[in-house]
Amino acid sequence: MNKLLSVEVRGDLLIVTQSGTSFSATYGRAKGEPNIVLLAATEGADSEREVSLQFRAYAFGVALRKARELGWIV
Repeated sequence: MNKLLSVEVRGDLLIVTQSGTSFSATYGRAKGEPNIVLLAATEGADSEREVSLQFRAYAFGVALRKARELGWIV
């Protein structure tokens, strides 16, 4: 899996995408908690299920690092 992921900050949202694919995941700040939550994600076809799950795992890590950089999570 190509792990070239980018994260874009839009207000209280973090949008993670994978270059060259249609995969994306949107995370938001958890209300009253020091964490982020998955709000939306693209779903791959059944044949892409494993890749889609891998993307979501990597995307969470990227979003979590960005949230820490932004001071959302200490």
